[in-house]
Amino acid sequence: MALLEVDLDELEVLRGWASGERKYTEGQERDWHGRFGSGGGGASKAEDNNHTLAVAMIGSRNFTRVGDQARQHAKAEIVAQRGADLAKAATDNPAVRAEMRAQYPEGEDGRARLVTDWLDVQYQGSEHYPTPVGMSDEQLYGELKAQQYVDQWANTAADSDDHSLAMQVATAQELGAPSPAFDRLLATAVGDNTGDPIKPSVQEVMDEQGHTMQAFVRSEYTATQAYLKDQGITGSVLLYRGMSFGHDDPPIPKDWVNGTQSPIQMNPASSWSVDKLTATSFGGMGGGGFPLADPDADLALLTSRVKVEDIISTSRTGRGALSEGEILVRNTPGMVATPTILSKPAAAAAVQEKFPLPPWDPDTLDLGPEPTG
Repeated sequence: MALLEVDLDELEVLRGWASGERKYTEGQERDWHGRFGSGGGGASKAEDNNHTLAVAMIGSRNFTRVGDQARQHAKAEIVAQRGADLAKAATDNPAVRAEMRAQYPEGEDGRARLVTDWLDVQYQGSEHYPTPVGMSDEQLYGELKAQQYVDQWANTAADSDDHSLAMQVATAQELGAPSPAFDRLLATAVGDNTGDPIKPSVQEVMDEQGHTMQAFVRSEYTATQAYLKDQGITGSVLLYRGMSFGHDDPPIPKDWVNGTQSPIQMNPASSWSVDKLTATSFGGMGGGGFPLADPDADLALLTSRVKVEDIISTSRTGRGALSEGEILVRNTPGMVATPTILSKPAAAAAVQEKFPLPPWDPDTLDLGPEPTG
């Protein structure tokens, strides 16, 4: 199986090596890579949007080249915005307020515990030790929960963690993102074969802060949709997701056809990227210098035109890693993507020869028509 070398011109555009400023005029045509050229082109709207979003998220402040401190500062600004929305919810929404008071009762003892928890998460990402002086309980609670939810996604999006699974449930409830595959995971694959539709310990998290989680998801989604509109991004965006299927994982779905648009089932919220190279690295394909986690794994790079309305968050508006151009996408009925599948021998060869990308030829991929509606 032939392997594709890295297209450095494309990578330079997507990551914005220098200042992130566009080198060419706004009206100049782009080719299928999203690169500006002297004419021709033929890029779809989704591919144009991919380039616009990649520059906005990665290139404009060059987060692939700066240190952790700058990224932490930028992420702190995002957490403050989502925290302000949660503070308003804790003031105006009786269900969220009840959850806040159940965890942090009104009075000195409740305030002391709230301040302690807030300081703990704030100090982890702050250059200077913060102060809660002058902040209301609602403000402290909003920032605390926003920081916890952002950090939780960075650690794990689902797996067996109760809080991560609860956030997936909250996403499905708030945004209408049903996922039969996730329902099966929630009931059985997390090690609780009671037959209940939801793992009891996850239900405990939902009982404690489910309304707060839903308010966070709604804040994130509203801010994201406004951000995309401000960037002039409408219709759909070309996104990528790398996946690995190892010894302990289910096999690659039988209805996935290599290079052909195929049905997919994701969690209520799943992680994608505007950057193909990043997606390959997180699929364990050795992209960007990352080694294979499991050399015997089957690997897949999913390419999909995702409707803008199905984007829950960008790393500029909520959860997601800034340096990875990460996008959170909600699951929808009839969701499709085009897989590029690497079998075990091809995966081993990719690592051995240090090729960072799997075979990926846009002229042979069947991406289907542009999404409508």
